[in-house]
Order: sequence, then structure tokens, then C-alpha cells
Amino acid sequence: MKVNKSTDVFNLMDTNGRREDIINAYEIYLKILQKIKTSADTNWAHFPKSLNQYKFYKLAIEKSKNTFEKHPKFDEFESTLKKHSDFKMAFNNKDDDKLSELLKEYTNLKIKDLDKYIESRARHYTNNLVKIGFTDSKRNISSVGMSYLNNSELSRDKFENLLPIKDGNLIFLRQLMKLKIFTKDYTKSYNPMLMAFNILLNEDKIDKEEFLKLVVMINPCFQITPDEILKNIKDKNSVMKKVEDYNTRLIKKSISSRQSKEFKEIGFSKKKKDLKNFKKFIKSGKKKSDTEIFLKFYLSLIEYKQTKKIDNLYRLYKEHKGVIDNAFTLDNHLFKFDKKKDDCKKFESNNKNNKIFNELELNSDFFTNFYIIYKTTTRINNIKEYSDTFCRLLNASGVVSFENGLVELKYKDLWKELFNEIKLDSLVYEKNEEKKAKKFKLNEGTLNSAFSDNIPISEILGVSNLDTVLKSINKKFKTDPTKEVKETLLNQTDVEFKNFIKKNFSLNTVIEILSLFEDRNNDDKIKNLVDCDASIPTIYEYMVGIAWFYISEDKYNLFESFNLSMDANFKPVIHAGGGEGDIIIDYPNETLMIEATLMNAQAQKRGEWEPVLRHATNLTIDKENKKVKTLFVATELDSNSINIWRNVATVPLESSKKEKNSNKKRLANNVTIMPIKNNELLSFLQKRISSRLLIKEIGESFEKLPRNFDESWRDKIINNFLD
Repeated sequence: MKVNKSTDVFNLMDTNGRREDIINAYEIYLKILQKIKTSADTNWAHFPKSLNQYKFYKLAIEKSKNTFEKHPKFDEFESTLKKHSDFKMAFNNKDDDKLSELLKEYTNLKIKDLDKYIESRARHYTNNLVKIGFTDSKRNISSVGMSYLNNSELSRDKFENLLPIKDGNLIFLRQLMKLKIFTKDYTKSYNPMLMAFNILLNEDKIDKEEFLKLVVMINPCFQITPDEILKNIKDKNSVMKKVEDYNTRLIKKSISSRQSKEFKEIGFSKKKKDLKNFKKFIKSGKKKSDTEIFLKFYLSLIEYKQTKKIDNLYRLYKEHKGVIDNAFTLDNHLFKFDKKKDDCKKFESNNKNNKIFNELELNSDFFTNFYIIYKTTTRINNIKEYSDTFCRLLNASGVVSFENGLVELKYKDLWKELFNEIKLDSLVYEKNEEKKAKKFKLNEGTLNSAFSDNIPISEILGVSNLDTVLKSINKKFKTDPTKEVKETLLNQTDVEFKNFIKKNFSLNTVIEILSLFEDRNNDDKIKNLVDCDASIPTIYEYMVGIAWFYISEDKYNLFESFNLSMDANFKPVIHAGGGEGDIIIDYPNETLMIEATLMNAQAQKRGEWEPVLRHATNLTIDKENKKVKTLFVATELDSNSINIWRNVATVPLESSKKEKNSNKKRLANNVTIMPIKNNELLSFLQKRISSRLLIKEIGESFEKLPRNFDESWRDKIINNFLD
């Protein structure tokens, strides 16, 4: 990713279409791209070259109704497509002239509105996939994007195998570690994730706002060393001052000699030509009306400085306080006014530490300093706004925790040993020679970029002696072999997770939340109660797993039982992958798998029958020395599904997993799938039923079924006619 200007703040999500459920949005957008890219038209371009950007926007609205609620231009265009067959034909045939003509006849829209209000939004939304490396600039899904979309099992290096995080977490961790912010010419780069590591390895916990501002504020054009950052963190009172000082210096440095000359010419002038130049340099990126307010504010300040009359300044500030505060101060209030609004001395006394008064003098530097204050404040506000996405991605990586306003690195002992082998601070910034810079420029936004590939952490960091790192880790944890390190970390994480559940999801809370899934109108309420941005089906998997934790009388590793990915604060992020069941609980003598779905009874036949049967069969065969039972939990069930799940237990089923160098069939003769309704699971919780008795009762019932299935029944019929 590159920044075009030395004052730009890197941003991982376009402002147009920004949403809180960014992790969920990635999956939605990738699925839409996958769908529209399978058609004959694979081009990613605006009308009339392609219809794909329109198709994308239409599907994005359908899949995110609560996010994108207002789209009048699209609604009018879509309505016209449905009403007028000639309009639809012109659009489908990509007939630019005819469509333009019909737009005038049938609508209030112009042909440029199609691109401006519809297709441009598709480009903005999908640009977020480019920024994280899930697609190239032509919106072709990358290998790492496909891994995320399909929940594919990743090939891990030896270090990654120790981390008790799911593959979904690891994808985001790797992408963040690969993320480089380049200058426009690609000769310099900044790695924000490695700066974050550098801070968190040296600080046990740090204030969230300070941490994010320190990491996100840096532009590769104007670097600040990791040591300098750490030095300012140690001085607890200087962090926010450092943020302001850095941004002020950056803005000053960005002013060209030509601009400096123009600024001095403006000075504190009120001449028409100078005020025209004012708008050239001071303009709001959000509303044109705000620029007019800034100009009035500038003039009222000059007036006050010249006359000491406060009336106009007071009136303007009170009328547009929010706009002015947001643009010119980092505090809640730019000015403090006394009850006696016309008392100039009192006013200046109340605002004696105000930059506007201290730095703005009626001389040739007046506009220059006004510009610096405005640009510094705007940039710091942008840092705050843009850091939200970076924060969500850090949390989704599973290794950076944000709790109670504090940031902490998880599994710090592991990271310390890894980074002992490399000079971390030397990797935060890079200088690229011309040849290397050209290569980065050429590969940026393409599938040839390393950013698009599944690359393990050791390769990303250039760690060649990973075995040495593992030996250091064994020594640190006093374990051997290395496998015991992972077990230790998993057990520690499980204890933390169970404590988290007991604190945040009591039995009564779980009952309350589970009951809400019966009505999909409760989706927003569920999200608020769970306090996460995951999709509702993912949250359902999570809550069903927690419900069983309260039902189970036998202990097990709760954290490891979940196949969904959680963030570093144990909130759900990404649903379980398609290769295994949602929840797999390994008891000492048996294994229980739980599949949870919110699909209605009809949709289950299309979306659940095959994967649930495949998961249950594979697990039964893989755990051949244990009894395996599957609970299929859904908000509704029909009799066909219930009876089919029952009868598969009488049929030998073959594993979908093929053993290497073997053609031998692997069969299961007793696949046990017990369907349970959500309201029945609720009753189990409320009545505190015995999990042992439930599992025993299920087993005894299924064991009564006949096992003498004739596998050759089909051959007998066919052979009667062919032999």
C-alpha cells in the first residue's frame, strides 16, 4: 500500500462504505466477487465495459441490508430496469447511447450517476479487499483470499504451530506482518505491525488510544525511530504531546517553498483574491459548507485580533461549535466563554493556553500558523478515525488484546524468543534501491505480490534458524519436546477463556441470548449483548458451544473445542471452516461433535445435509477407538431431516478423506447424528439436565437400530439385467 502525500494517513478501509463488521464484510464481498467472476463477463470495469460493478453493488446491498439502508439512486435505476424492458435490454447489451437516451425519458438520472452513485461504491467496498491482500486491483481473488473464503487449512511453520490461534486468526496476523506502507516512489516503507510488536514487547500494557495514535500516525516520509517511540511511552505525560509534535512537524515539513510564499502573501489579508486562495488551501473533505465556516472563522479571528470585539467570534463559535472544534482543537472545546460574553480580558484569561491565541499574530505568518493548526488537528482526527480498522484487524489476529482501554501482546514469551533472532527495530522501516522500488511498484496490487500469497511468519521475517528459536522456547518453558509448549499454552488459554465465560456469559445470560435466536428480528440485540462484529450464524455457533460448557458434567478443553476463530479477547470473529464440525469435544472415552445452524428446515436440506454427514462420518472414522456422537442443533427441524439423521446410522458410510498410498475404503457403520431444537437446548440448560445421561440415552437408542445393511443391494438389481 502506498501513500501519495507525506501528510497522508494509511487507511485499511475506504471511508465510503466503512462498516464496523469489517471481518464479516470481507467474507461477504469475497463471496459476491466469486459469484460474479464465474460468469462470462469477468472484467472489473464500469459501464459500458462491464456490468460487474453494478452487480456487485446490488448484491452488497442485499447481503448487508442493515448496513446500507439508503441508496435512492440505485433504487430508481433498479426500479426502471424492472419496469421497462427496452431499458433493461440497453443495459444488458451495454448500449451506452441508448441507455443515456432512455434515462432521460424514464428517470431523473443521468448516465454519469450510474458510475458516481452506484459503481464507484462497488469500487470503494472492494478496494478494502485489495488493501488486505485478498484480491488484486482487478478484483481477482488471491490465494490468501481464497484461503480466507474457504476456511482452508493453512500450512504452518514450526513457530506458528505453537500459537494457540485458529487459521482465520493466522491469516490476519500474516497479512498485517506483511503490510508495508510505501512512499509514492516506493523507495521507503513503514511496517505498522512491526512497530506495534516493538512497542508491545517492551510494554506490558499501554493505553489503547495512545498506542493506536503512535502506530498509525507514522508516514514513511517522516520517520520516528522505535527507540524514540518507546522513550516517549516511558514518560507517561509526553505521549499525546509527542503525537501532536510529530504531526505539527510533519505538516510544517510538507509546506513547499511555493506554498510558503503564497501563505505569506495571504498573511491576515481580507482581500478578495487572498480569500480565494484561502479556499484553495483550507477546505473540508466532508462538506463544502464547512469550508465557508472555516473562512468566516478565519475572518472573525482577524477581526478579534484587530478590534478586541468578541461578538462575531462568539456568535460564530456557538452556532458552529462542532465543526470548528473538530477542525481546530483536540480538546472538547476550542474556546471557553464566560457568562459576560463581551468581557475581552476574561475571555483571554480563560483561553490563555489556546494555540489560536498564542500562535496567531497579525503578521505575514498568520495564515501559515492557521493552516498548520488546521492541518495538524485534521490529521490527528484522521488518525483516530482510520485506526479503528487497524485495531479490529489486530484483535482479529488473536495475538493483540484490547481490554478495558489497554493493549497487551498475548504469548509474549514466544514472540520474545522469535524476535531475539532478528533485529526487529531494523525491519520497521526499509529503504529500497531503485531496482527494488520498481519491483514493488510493478507488483503492487497484483497476484505476483508476496502480499497475495500464503507465507509463514518465519519467511515474512526472514528467520532462517527457526530450530534455534524453538530450542530457546523449550528452554524458556522448561519443556521438551516442543509439542508440550503448545499444550501448555492451550491449557493456559483455556483457563483464561473459561474465566472470561464465567465473567461475561453467566448461565442466565446464555439462556437469554439463545432464546433470542428464535426470531431473526433480534439480530441487532444479539450483537449488542455479545458485543462483537461477527455474523449472527457465527455468534450462534459460539453461544451453542458455551451452552454445552454449562451442560457438560465432564471437563474438557473448551477453547480448543471451538473450530471458529476468536479475537484476542475471546469474542467470535470467523465461523468454523468447512472441513470439520463447528465444535468438537474430546472427552477421555468419547467424542462429541456439535453442528449449529440457523438455516430454516428447507434450507438445511441444501446447505447442511451433506457437510454435517461428511463431518460426522469422517470424525467417526478418525476416532475409531472412541464412540462418536453428533448433535445437530437448529432453531427448527422437519420430520424428513429428523428421520434421515436417524437412518444414516444403519448405513455404512465412507470417509471423504483419502489415505495416502492406499485405495482401501474407510467405513463407519454407526454414524450417530442426534437432531436437537434450539428451544430444547434451552430447556436442557434451564432444567440442568445431566449431559452424561443425555449422551448415554442417545447411544442406547441408536444401538438398537439394525446393523445388517446389505451393501450389495444395488448391484443385485443391476446384475439381474446385465449378467
